[in-house]
Amino acid sequence: MPCLVSANNTQILQHPPHSQIAADWQAARAYKDAGIIYNGIIEGFNGGGLIVRFHSLLGFLPFPLLSPSYSCKEPDKTIQEIAKDLLYSLISVKVITVDEDKWNLIFSEKEAAWSRFSDQVKIGDTFEGRVGPIEDFGAFVHLRFPDGLYHLTGLVHISEVSWDLVADVRDILTEADEVRVKVINVDREKSRISLSIKQVQEDPLLENVKKLIPQDGFADRSSSGVCYRGGINPLPGLQTILDELLHEDGIYDARIRRQGLEKRVLSHDLQLWLSNAPPANQRFNLLARTGRQRQKQQVSFSFDRNEARPHLFPGMSGRKETVLDLAKFVDKGVQVKLTGGRQVTGTLKGYDQLLNLVLDEAVEFLRDPDDPLKTTDQTRNLGLIVCRGTAVMLVSPTDGTDEIANPFIQPDGA
Repeated sequence: MPCLVSANNTQILQHPPHSQIAADWQAARAYKDAGIIYNGIIEGFNGGGLIVRFHSLLGFLPFPLLSPSYSCKEPDKTIQEIAKDLLYSLISVKVITVDEDKWNLIFSEKEAAWSRFSDQVKIGDTFEGRVGPIEDFGAFVHLRFPDGLYHLTGLVHISEVSWDLVADVRDILTEADEVRVKVINVDREKSRISLSIKQVQEDPLLENVKKLIPQDGFADRSSSGVCYRGGINPLPGLQTILDELLHEDGIYDARIRRQGLEKRVLSHDLQLWLSNAPPANQRFNLLARTGRQRQKQQVSFSFDRNEARPHLFPGMSGRKETVLDLAKFVDKGVQVKLTGGRQVTGTLKGYDQLLNLVLDEAVEFLRDPDDPLKTTDQTRNLGLIVCRGTAVMLVSPTDGTDEIANPFIQPDGA
């Protein structure tokens, strides 16, 4: 800005000529139209934002348009303390509003950050992030980049917070929480990033069978005659059961084939049940679990399948079966409704007494973001999965079922 210097070296500020001010307003419009990043000096702040110098003009940068990197770097500081620390520093911004008549010049640091860093964000990428403002419809998450700073912000919609039904985002997340997120959409025209927290986690209700019970190691035979895979120790109490099975007439082999870990403790007692899958080469599959551990055993026999249960579960032939007769649905298409409004279809390949269902070629119908209790026509392929019995609410065949109009709705004018 031009100034006069007096004899005692005192600077006397002089207003810039009108022609220069007009030229600077024209330059501001050019910056806005071209989307060019401008580097300006922060000359002050007030209760709503920063005052940034643009040649002879002073523009305004509202605090909500400030990069999240400052608050994430120093979360204990108030926005006023952050603004004070930024005084007389250089800041990169974009011009987003130019109104010469109202003397209104607005900047955005977020828009400048989008131009610089959005190319580093691709669909499918995962980021570490910090939870920002939380709204009824979701939570904003600030993304941490390789330089350690949080340059961009995305939205985790309420439907992407958790695999479970979420009534209030605040029940799950708190501002400043550290989370891991996946980029599920990037709208470059509107400078928006859609994120998901649940998609970086395995679905707790629909799990891939190979992940549930991975095949590790190879089979060895113990001194008692029971085979188990290298590095796998039988669950507490299971060794005794398998040894006793080998003394049963018609059973000549018992092998521990696989083991895996559950996501949560399901029972502290040892549970053992017989798979409904048809036997292969005269071998039955037994599943055992306790705590978070699960193991799969193969039992070789030389008797008829109908005689198997009394041998495998002596004294339990009279126990109650599940009220659902799922045997007639095996290898057929079924529709499964789960807690929280989720719905999947697939081919039923097996089940157990706890109603854990094995579905092949499974497809999930995605829920309506605005009403999580409703499903849409959008789907995602899941492949071979296990539906947890504790989450199963309804099982029905896909063949022979059709959607009909509600007969209880009165027609207009009735």
